[in-house]
Amino acid sequence: MVKVDEAFVARFAAMKQSEISASKSAQQGARNPGCTASVCLIWGDRLCVANAGDCRAILARNGEPLALSVDHSAQTNADERARIERSHGAGALRQHDGVWRVGDAGVAVTRAIGDADAKPFGVIAVPETLEI
Repeated sequence: MVKVDEAFVARFAAMKQSEISASKSAQQGARNPGCTASVCLIWGDRLCVANAGDCRAILARNGEPLALSVDHSAQTNADERARIERSHGAGALRQHDGVWRVGDAGVAVTRAIGDADAKPFGVIAVPETLEI
């Protein structure tokens, strides 16, 4: 059986590598762009979701919203903030105008594709996955 979660993780890693290569070839200076992504795949009776960043996947069931992902934000996700602190120390986080930010780049997300200047502070491109 296909392990969709592993396929999602592999694709996000490939996108990250493509973005790093593009950034190097463009020589964009001190800042490196990044993005967040939510991906959903319906395969037979399975719904598979992968999320990295502050995009949101929501399913409407009987007219009611059902969250399929959580935001990976230093501000709103205590587990993600704790992950950054455990792996890179409290100095990797700072508040700017009352909003928690990661690293010198000052990104608000804790998971992203790209944002190479935030990677040394614990920002990762590994998505969380869900299958229902």
